[in-house]
Amino acid sequence: MSQTTYDFQSKENNGHAPLNNIINAKLIAYVIGILLWVEGGMLLICMGVSLLYHEDSYKYFLYAAGINLITGGGLTAYGKGAKTWMTRRDGYCIVTPHLVDVYHFRYASVPDER
Repeated sequence: MSQTTYDFQSKENNGHAPLNNIINAKLIAYVIGILLWVEGGMLLICMGVSLLYHEDSYKYFLYAAGINLITGGGLTAYGKGAKTWMTRRDGYCIVTPHLVDVYHFRYASVPDER
C-alpha cells in the first residue's frame, strides 16, 4: 500500500494541500475563539443587568464570562495568522465544538440550587 504525498511547493494549489484532504485547525481555533469572545461579552452585559437590579447572580455571569474570554483568547492567539481558506468540513468542525462549548459555558453561570 503506497502512501500519498503532496508537493506543497507546487503552484497548483497555491502551496496548500488539496482542499478535500486537510482540516485547517488554526482557522477553526481562531473562529471558535472569536465566537467565545462574543459570548463572553454578552455574558458581561448580563452581569451588568444583574448588578443594575441588585441581584446576587452577577458573580456567576462573571465566572462564565471569564471562562469564555480566557478560553477564547487562548484559541484566538493559537489561530492567529491562519490561512483563510475554509471547506465544508472545516465549517462542521467549527459548529459542533462551539455548540458543545456554549452548552457547558452557559451552565457554568447557573448556580447549583439543590
